[in-house]
Amino acid sequence: MQMIVRTLTTLFLMLFVHIGFSQSNYLDKKGAKHLWGKHELTDLETAPFSEWFDANYSSYQPDLGEEFPLKGLRSTEVTIFLGTWCGDSKLWVPRFIKLWDELGLDRDQLKFVSLHRETEHYKQGPKQEEVGMNIHRVPTFIFKKEGKEIARIVESPINSLEADIAQIGLGFPSQPRYRGANHLHDLFAANEIDSLYSQSKTILRKIYRDVHTSSELNTYGYVLKAAKRYDEALFTFRLNTALFRHDPNVYDSVGEMYLLLEDYEQATHYYKEVLRIKPTDENALKMLAQIEEKK
Repeated sequence: MQMIVRTLTTLFLMLFVHIGFSQSNYLDKKGAKHLWGKHELTDLETAPFSEWFDANYSSYQPDLGEEFPLKGLRSTEVTIFLGTWCGDSKLWVPRFIKLWDELGLDRDQLKFVSLHRETEHYKQGPKQEEVGMNIHRVPTFIFKKEGKEIARIVESPINSLEADIAQIGLGFPSQPRYRGANHLHDLFAANEIDSLYSQSKTILRKIYRDVHTSSELNTYGYVLKAAKRYDEALFTFRLNTALFRHDPNVYDSVGEMYLLLEDYEQATHYYKEVLRIKPTDENALKMLAQIEEKK
């Protein structure tokens, strides 16, 4: 009897530990399975994710010099935010792991957080692991020493993966991609939104050379919107219309934001701006019809 009790207790504890530390996952609209939240590297090496992980790990052959600066990397912890739905994550995360292994660094230095794809939880973790981390593109590799960020690689390397990591090891990291979005992140952290509107011309002059496509701030705006940071999302979308005046999509995003805020007058104005540039835009026509119904 005692043996049966001990066996049942052991099984219960094993189940408890498994439940407590297992990662979340979800099915997307097409029924595909994705990781969501903190998880282990071994989860990426397990089907269905192993199909792309193993292929990109095996095909990548790192180009390592004879004197790679390992000393600066051995005391480094790297948190990797990724999406198992994201093409860049599927390519660069396996390559990063391959390089890490080739350098003889410890996999225990690596932590993994997979983010959601769908609108309601766009680029969020189940426990909001991304909050305060300025995650707007995946993958994002955040390098820390003693809990302090020392570098990051956003979406893809600036030079090459080997060169970027070598620079981090030497203490001279490249500035990560998406400088415009990163600059806005810093401004939002240090300023009230009303004061930023009064500085908008100065902000435009500061970032217009750094923002090369409308998708940079548009994506960042939708990340803010999903996080319910509506004032900051609206500011970002409106700033994008000043940078890309002839792109109907940037006006559509502002219209969508005003519609969410139930400011139908402003929403109408921006959807009409879409039609000014693209008179046959089906979404703008649909949204304007919906606004008239709401009125």
